[in-house]
Amino acid sequence: MSTIKISYRASTYRPCGWRSANFTAIADKISEKCARVVEVIDIDGEGVVGYNHDSKRQKFSLSGNAAREVGKIKILSACTKVDII
Repeated sequence: MSTIKISYRASTYRPCGWRSANFTAIADKISEKCARVVEVIDIDGEGVVGYNHDSKRQKFSLSGNAAREVGKIKILSACTKVDII
C-alpha cells in the first residue's frame, strides 16, 4: 500500500444545519481507485484542534469531525487533489 495526501469535501454538522468543509488527510491506497483515511491533518485551513473561527451558528468541533473521518474510504476520482507522499 502506498501513502497519499488527499483533499476532499465532506459534510459537517453545525447548529444551523449540515454544511460542507474542505478536508486534507493522509490516506493509504487500498486499490487503484480507493483510499482509506488514516489521519486528517487540516479542515478548512484551521487545523484539527478546537473549534473553527466562524460565527456562533457556524461553529463546529474540528477534532470531532477529524476523528469521524478516520477509517472512511474515499474514491480518488472524487478528491480534488491527490499527492503521493
